[in-house]
Amino acid sequence: MKRRFRLLSLGFAIVCLAMPSLVRAQLSTRTMITPQNADRLQPLALITAQSGCACNVTGVALSPDNRLLALGVRDGTVRLWQLDPPQELHIMRAHEGAVNAVAFSADGRLVISASSDRTIRFWRAASGTEEKQLGPARAPVTSLSVSPDGRWLISGASDGLVTLWQLPHGDREKVFKGHGGAVTSVAFSTDSRAFASLGADRAVYLWEVASRQQIGALRGASGQLVTLAYSPDRLTLAVGERAAPQSAIQLWNARTGERAAALKGVQGQLASLAFSADGGILAVGTSNGSIELWDVAAQSLLTTLKQPNAPVSQPISSLLFSADGTLLVTADSSQHIAIWGVP
Repeated sequence: MKRRFRLLSLGFAIVCLAMPSLVRAQLSTRTMITPQNADRLQPLALITAQSGCACNVTGVALSPDNRLLALGVRDGTVRLWQLDPPQELHIMRAHEGAVNAVAFSADGRLVISASSDRTIRFWRAASGTEEKQLGPARAPVTSLSVSPDGRWLISGASDGLVTLWQLPHGDREKVFKGHGGAVTSVAFSTDSRAFASLGADRAVYLWEVASRQQIGALRGASGQLVTLAYSPDRLTLAVGERAAPQSAIQLWNARTGERAAALKGVQGQLASLAFSADGGILAVGTSNGSIELWDVAAQSLLTTLKQPNAPVSQPISSLLFSADGTLLVTADSSQHIAIWGVP
């Protein structure tokens, strides 16, 4: 007989939707999420903050081996979870402001966090201890991304600057100027040769790592630009745009800078984007707590998921697919995280 399993740890709870042994088997699934099986996605595990905790989750990151989940939290902490068996391993405290973004190093050894306290911090995943601090910068650090080859880190800040750092030591390589407003999202291409930055000035800039130069600009948005994502084949850049009465996703050719298509009809205000590992699905987090899965090739909606453990609709502030494409992680802006997979 199935039973509900709950683990409480330091203000967070994880709820697994079946017996622990079954959940472990599900989380280790190797079924890639594709347009053909998207309608079979089910929540495999849920993490929920307890009442009385100022634990609004601002960002999530999965380790390359899918074993660890890092949470950036508005209370200034970074929380590290082990998924199998499910338990909270470390609460990492040092930031003096909200944590706005988190990422893993390519080898999974480090968790990297960006904060409103104007710093970037490196944490050892094994021990939860701080290894290094970058900054403070002149302004709050709003976003970050680690290159797939593990050599580079980019960060965006509220003063409009984008900074390229060399890993693993965090040496600053160059500060890029161009945005006329806060940088709210950054992303590397999958070949690590280029990266994109999105700003409150309604512009998206493309930068080349080797030359340290701007190589493109995407303009013409009629609404507020929220977030962006590179497709796995590096050919498409998806840009989320909020505009009345509905949000839209603009698909740009990353090489030519031309607008290729638009996905229209997103319900609610768009909050987050992520491509599946095969590039066939674009996941869209919305302000009403829904996760829309779009077929990129057909430019049509495949299915809509609802954050299962949220008592009321909360914006889906962060989502991502695992590197191997077998898991989808969704987090709302309150305190709920769901891990989805094909059983």
